[in-house]
Amino acid sequence: MSNRDHPPLSVYLAKLPNRWWLFCALYTCTHLCDWVQAQPATQQPIVYISNDNTTQIEGLNASAQVLTDATNTFTFDQISSKAFQAHFIPYQTFKKNSPKLQKNKTYWAKIAFRNHTTRSHWVLYAGSGAYITLYTQDKGKRYQQKSNGRLVPKSKRDIGSHIVGSNYKFNVLLPQNSTHTLYLKLKGKLYPPRFALKLETPATHLHKKSWLQLIQSFFQGALWIMIIYNLILFAIVKDRTYLYYTAYILTYSVYYLAYYDFFAKQSYLQIYISAVSLPITFISYFLFMQRFVNAQALMPRWTKVIQAWLIGKVVVVVSAITYLYFTANIYKMELVLLLMIFTDLLLMAISLYLLFKSKNTLARYFIIGSFFLMLGWGLSLVSFFKVIQVNFNENYFSQAGLFLELALFSVGLGYRERKNEQDKRIAQEKNARLLKDQNKTLEYKVKERTLEISNKNKALQEKQAQIEEKNNQLVENHDLISRTHDLLNKAYKSIQASIQSGLRIQKAVLPFEERMRKALPKHFVFFRPRDVVSGDFYWFEEVRQQQFLVAADCTGHGIPGAFMTMLCTQALNDIIMRRGVYSPERVLNALDQLLPKILKTNQTSVRDGMDIVLCVIDPQARLLCYAGAMNPLLYIQDNEMTVIKGTRYGINGHRKGGERIQFALHTIDISTPTMIYMFSDGIQDQFGGEQGKKFSSKRLRNLLMELHALPIDEQKQQLAQAVDQWQGDLHQIDDMLLIGARLETPHGSKLPSH
Repeated sequence: MSNRDHPPLSVYLAKLPNRWWLFCALYTCTHLCDWVQAQPATQQPIVYISNDNTTQIEGLNASAQVLTDATNTFTFDQISSKAFQAHFIPYQTFKKNSPKLQKNKTYWAKIAFRNHTTRSHWVLYAGSGAYITLYTQDKGKRYQQKSNGRLVPKSKRDIGSHIVGSNYKFNVLLPQNSTHTLYLKLKGKLYPPRFALKLETPATHLHKKSWLQLIQSFFQGALWIMIIYNLILFAIVKDRTYLYYTAYILTYSVYYLAYYDFFAKQSYLQIYISAVSLPITFISYFLFMQRFVNAQALMPRWTKVIQAWLIGKVVVVVSAITYLYFTANIYKMELVLLLMIFTDLLLMAISLYLLFKSKNTLARYFIIGSFFLMLGWGLSLVSFFKVIQVNFNENYFSQAGLFLELALFSVGLGYRERKNEQDKRIAQEKNARLLKDQNKTLEYKVKERTLEISNKNKALQEKQAQIEEKNNQLVENHDLISRTHDLLNKAYKSIQASIQSGLRIQKAVLPFEERMRKALPKHFVFFRPRDVVSGDFYWFEEVRQQQFLVAADCTGHGIPGAFMTMLCTQALNDIIMRRGVYSPERVLNALDQLLPKILKTNQTSVRDGMDIVLCVIDPQARLLCYAGAMNPLLYIQDNEMTVIKGTRYGINGHRKGGERIQFALHTIDISTPTMIYMFSDGIQDQFGGEQGKKFSSKRLRNLLMELHALPIDEQKQQLAQAVDQWQGDLHQIDDMLLIGARLETPHGSKLPSH
């Protein structure tokens, strides 16, 4: 309610007895001064979100208030205290006083939101900076800290995906119908920071991410296909033109990988690569140009200038990298590299002009290709500076220009090869005609040497025939290699398409995350196939208010393992859903009888099977029933871990004398909060670490004991980080599956009477 909604003060005073006038006047004067002093310097504006169809809110800088920390010593407790609130000033006022932020200072901002929509999850874009910290309130109104920024490693970022701007974005929760104040801390190092606040929905962020990753996957895949192809050509024909062409494509590939944040784990390395990759690209560009168009013949004097510049440039680039490594002063180094790029562009323009004057066909291919590249970069620059408005990343222009340039260069290389073959053939025919004319002249002039000349001619013809035969063989070999490459490429695409189709089928068979999340709110599934498709699978159903949860490891991995998962999944559906077998040990006994019949083990000796963990959770009775084949069940209650080993025989495994195995049933009281873990042997058998040993079951148990008290999502994240760190660069040897679930007694439920 605003002040004008209250009745005037005179109405209250008129109701007071006359003897209270003096007291009220003194009281009002005394506290009015205190009230005026306690008012904040400016009223914090509030950003209202009221439209459910809103996907993006830009221009939020105007609603923010900013504070400068010139000493870099302020803490969040100080900033958020009442004493500091008066020091915040509106962004527009701050911008007038500080039009350019400095890289050696820290800047704080606060912004308030009031969310009247049904959506509470948003993504906040902060701006840019080396280190960005967001302070946001959780459900308990306690401020939580999140980190991001250009120099923050990807593993510590709040949003760490490969998308331009993700290193400046945060996930935020804006509660409905309440005011939520966010604090931001920006600090630069190599570059000054910048505020550019905007809000967008997770769907908008993920849409940008998916499109960018899809486009970059195709882009990088095409570049690397060209790199490998030209390396193969270089190995075959030993022509350095293909080597320089490969280096040119490779440097561009590395530049775009750095630009799209693919080296985020090494933040400084990524900045160095971004700074030096383009100058290095021009080196390979000029080397390729000299070999491609035979610049030594078309413009000999200018070629010497280019060669001298390349030698000097290599020295400057190495010196700049060394200077950057020891000083981290990227400003000065970028100035030197920028001057080199301008020099490269000037030399490039002069070279293209001289090539144009030569009217050489190969030069035309090179000029048109270079024109497409410069056009792409020009459009990228004008869209970056908002001269033209586009709804996509401005760097797509330069990438499209590069693709067109490489297409023209590739066509030119093909024309160059054909022209070389044609010149060789013409030279051979000319030599043949000269030899014939000489033979006739010598025959008329020196008859006595006819026999000798004839013999020499025969020898020359034989050598010529051998040369022609070798040339024909080279042509046949080239055609064979081309056809073989096409066949291999088609076979590879067919195999990949089949595997991807199998992956879609296997994903469709696995339980839907929504159903599992509804029945088991606090659970996670860590699932990492060794190949595209997996021999491990998990299965979930809810029958008669009981939850059936399975983690299984079928024989094999890849496509054979995936076939087994389909058979075993259908066997579980048949036994539990159709036959109505609900006791875990009876389900495993039924599986052990059904699977040999399906595989005709007695006739084919096929012993493929599976190791399995099956749990039946009864929330109302507070009981968990477990049966296992080979694989154990781990559960933790009151910070104590218990390991229940499964029966030491797998489903359809080898038996001594064909004996029938009865699987054991275990019952666990879950009346107290219980954390359970079900897993295959993929994680504990993975080699890694400093000595290349197995992860081991003991190390896995210790890790789960450390993680069990953490939130479910954080457990999964830290488990994945531990596995990645252990595996390092080693190959994954088996499929990995681990399911964790926190079982808590339903509110108000009672134990059954005995």
